[in-house]
Amino acid sequence: MGDDARIWVGGLPDGIDEDQVKDEYKRFGEIKHVQVRSNNGTRLFAFVQFFEKKDAEEAVKKTDQTKLFGMPFVKVSWAGKGVSRAGGGGG
Repeated sequence: MGDDARIWVGGLPDGIDEDQVKDEYKRFGEIKHVQVRSNNGTRLFAFVQFFEKKDAEEAVKKTDQTKLFGMPFVKVSWAGKGVSRAGGGGG
């Protein structure tokens, strides 16, 4: 349990709350915690903490770049500290 079962969901619509995110993601498994946040002027995003890593894996696999919450697509990825972010170079 821990950060290895935590995912990040980006591109959420304004006004969405933790309960709406939890209702969507609970189909993948038991959720420990949901937190909706924003950075100044950007779309909302959420952290979803599952109890089981396998549930988080399925959620990432099945919802990344899909239409959710009335948005054309949302981006879903791992949020854990120890996760490799290879290929994310830039600048």
